[in-house]
Amino acid sequence: AAGQHLTLQSADRTRACLTGAISVTTADQAVLTFDGLLLSSGLTVAGGASTTVNLTRCTVLAPAGAPAVSWTSVGGGLLNLDHTLSSGALMLDDEVTLSVADSLVDSGAFSNLAIAKDAATPCGTVSVVRSTVIGRAAMREVTLIENSILTGRVVCSRQQSGCVRFSYLTRDSQAPPRFECQPDIAIQQALAAAPKPLSLAQQNAIVKQATMRV
Repeated sequence: AAGQHLTLQSADRTRACLTGAISVTTADQAVLTFDGLLLSSGLTVAGGASTTVNLTRCTVLAPAGAPAVSWTSVGGGLLNLDHTLSSGALMLDDEVTLSVADSLVDSGAFSNLAIAKDAATPCGTVSVVRSTVIGRAAMREVTLIENSILTGRVVCSRQQSGCVRFSYLTRDSQAPPRFECQPDIAIQQALAAAPKPLSLAQQNAIVKQATMRV
């Protein structure tokens, strides 16, 4: 209900498993927390109200051909992943804010879509800290990407705000300015150490080798 806080939590030293699809209907200013659980068939969030959903110390398995978390609610809200494994993509409405901390989002392949609204549309505002994202990501805005690895191309619509630091992003990613990121550092070091002068072909070869090594 509106304003209600509900927590589903495993007992100490247990790993409760919720079998079957889990469906959440949003309620204004409500907070739902899953703590220490295995969600075996994904999570679907729908409705028209702003709700917070917390996944803490959870494992979320995606059903065949579907994302691990599907948030189609148009009322906005917040999805928090904390010390959580998402074995599947996060497909979120662009009014939803996503926060990923100390977690793994695994789409199954570097080329698969891991975070977005759908195949053609970015999701909303995203923060990724001390986490790994296997797959591509498309979002409207980044608040912070820090100490993280994002294996697929990241496309951020608004690049004039936000911060990316101490992380790995592919070279073709479109993100806010990076600070101390890879493979940028490895490329700079390799080019600086190479005998001069360098032809364009030699520079490209060094860049490719440094990128592959990282």
